[in-house]
Amino acid sequence: MKELSDARAELARLQRRELELLQNLLDVHKAVAAQKVVIDELIKASAVPPINRLPNELLAQTFLLIRDQKQSLGSVSRRWRVVIMDTPTIWSEICFSDYYSRPSLLKLHLDRSRQVPLTISLHYNQTELLEVVLPHVNRIHTQDPSAIPRMSSTDWRP
Repeated sequence: MKELSDARAELARLQRRELELLQNLLDVHKAVAAQKVVIDELIKASAVPPINRLPNELLAQTFLLIRDQKQSLGSVSRRWRVVIMDTPTIWSEICFSDYYSRPSLLKLHLDRSRQVPLTISLHYNQTELLEVVLPHVNRIHTQDPSAIPRMSSTDWRP
């Protein structure tokens, strides 16, 4: 009988140990799952967004499609601002009405366009702005003829 009671006692001890190990295994499974979540979140947080994987040249070409939004695009990130400022073709279209009474801003726009050909639109008599543009007249390749005001030849003199 002693053998039977010893065997039952050993079985009970092993079953308790089995339960402990199963509980430990469940705890480990939960910890593994939680760690996977942490790792996934860290990967997502550190992943470079697809737009930031584009080379600057392709980003500049994209910005050319929406160049009228250059101010708002330039505020998205430092990189976007640098790309916009360093891409003269983004600055090659000039509508004089955007610079009415602001010749210094027009000069800045012209400086950013560097030596690329310009497209200009004149919408009314803006002789003070013409003085800013005259040094760049050789770069004007397109203009909106319906928008040019009627001026005398003296209006074009510096």
